[in-house]
Amino acid sequence: MDLLVFFRTLRRRWVLLLVLTVAGAALGVASGALDSSGGSTGRASKATTTLVLDTGTTAGGQSGGFQSLDQLAIFVTTGDVPVAVARQLGSAASGPQLAQRIVTTTNPSTSTLAITAVATGPDEAVALADAFA
Repeated sequence: MDLLVFFRTLRRRWVLLLVLTVAGAALGVASGALDSSGGSTGRASKATTTLVLDTGTTAGGQSGGFQSLDQLAIFVTTGDVPVAVARQLGSAASGPQLAQRIVTTTNPSTSTLAITAVATGPDEAVALADAFA
């Protein structure tokens, strides 16, 4: 298709193009207005705390209590830790409910464990990530 055919097609279909452009703009404006109103889809905040695992031995020559970073990541989100976090924060949510808002990421090459918390506000997300750490 050469350029002349393209412009002829545009000239014949200009009404359709105009209607679709106006409809798209209206949908964009409506979507932006609904999103900024803070309805039920409010914005979430994330905070990450990174822990570095000491892979060396202790003064007594014994290694630490964890075999791997993955094992440590499991302990962070299960068992007694979430219950203790809920108690420490005085949260109305239970420990397992708080643990569902936590994502752990391990990096064996740097011996780090990143604990990311998702909450409704930035201060709440920081407090949650720090408490699980």
